[in-house]
Amino acid sequence: EQKQRISINNALCFTTGVLAIVMGFIFWLITDKLQILIPAIIEGIGFFFIIYLNHLKKYETAAICMISYHAMCVVYFGVLLGTQVEVVLALLFMISATYLVFNKPKSILIGFCITVAGLLVTEFFYYSGIIEPITFSHNVTFFIRWVCIAFILTLNTVCILFYKKTAIRLMEALKERSGQLEKANHSRKIFLQETSHEIRNPLNAIFGIVQLMRLDLKNGRTEETLPALVDNLYVASFNVKDIINNVLELSRIEAGQLDAVNRKHVHIRHLLQGITGIYEYVAITKTVEIKLRFDDNMPDLVFTDDTKLSQIVNNLLLNAIKYTRSQSVITIDCGLRDDKWHISITDQGGGLETENLQNIYRCLEADRNAFMEGTGLGLHISKHFAELLGGTITVDTLEGISTTFTVLFPAKDIVNRHPPAPQRS
Repeated sequence: EQKQRISINNALCFTTGVLAIVMGFIFWLITDKLQILIPAIIEGIGFFFIIYLNHLKKYETAAICMISYHAMCVVYFGVLLGTQVEVVLALLFMISATYLVFNKPKSILIGFCITVAGLLVTEFFYYSGIIEPITFSHNVTFFIRWVCIAFILTLNTVCILFYKKTAIRLMEALKERSGQLEKANHSRKIFLQETSHEIRNPLNAIFGIVQLMRLDLKNGRTEETLPALVDNLYVASFNVKDIINNVLELSRIEAGQLDAVNRKHVHIRHLLQGITGIYEYVAITKTVEIKLRFDDNMPDLVFTDDTKLSQIVNNLLLNAIKYTRSQSVITIDCGLRDDKWHISITDQGGGLETENLQNIYRCLEADRNAFMEGTGLGLHISKHFAELLGGTITVDTLEGISTTFTVLFPAKDIVNRHPPAPQRS
């Protein structure tokens, strides 16, 4: 907006300056009056100087000078030419220009005061007759009057064009914003529908399991059925917790509250072993085995944010369990690759179609394909956290066989590439 106001101020000053000098020479050729030519040239130079003030970044001063200088010129030529030429109509242009070059109420009020002051001073000289205006012949007066009208109409036309341009720009911005809001509203509806559906399924399972547990307690059959019911209850509760955590994480991401990275020395083997141990209970119910493998050259310590790294691995591993086949194997590999260290998670869920890969990290899309069931929050959050940690996520797929998600982090995170040998006791 400020750039636009500066451009408008410069355009008005340039237009007025050029017209003032041109009209000054025309009037001088017709009337041979230097008191018209010299002030007209000074007026044009003054408006060019206001453009220079904008160049010096004195924007507010330049805008006030533009309005004030117009008022001074209207007073001078109004008194000089008298009522036979309606120069005072230029004050209408100043009202339009005030709204174009100012946006603060105080500055707009100053512009109005300057305009009113110019009108009152001109009318005072008209009424008092202190200065006798120049008189011309009828034909010259008629010509000067129409040249002045053309001058004023030109300035007002420039203002109207700027108003039209601004209105078009605002309408385009409004249409774009309306489209964004409509899309966001549609996405939120989908998000609420899918999230409520995802939460409803495990909640129904929890309710059903609790009913069975109550029935078994009543019938005294707890020893036979309770272990399996508890395992199922754990899995269902874990799924609800994970969905809710992802929803909360997404809300915090959108609010800009998750951009802080708290790095510390993290024992990567202990971290991944702990995560794998937790998810083994979830995987067992689907008869899925999780294998954790470390490259020999992978050191023990990395300097990273363990909370965000855990969230990345949690989301990727839970997706792998969700989409892999029953009685299959999920592998987690951690090691060095060129100048980066990585964590790769491979499932045996049949892979993804190549055309679906480009939208895989986009959550809340109405046109998501069937392969991307659920809200899609996990991958979206994982990608965001990976980028915060200076890394990237890649996906490799073998259609009909497997999918591998790999998180790559810079080698500078590694504390020691060669762990020290254990000391003899």
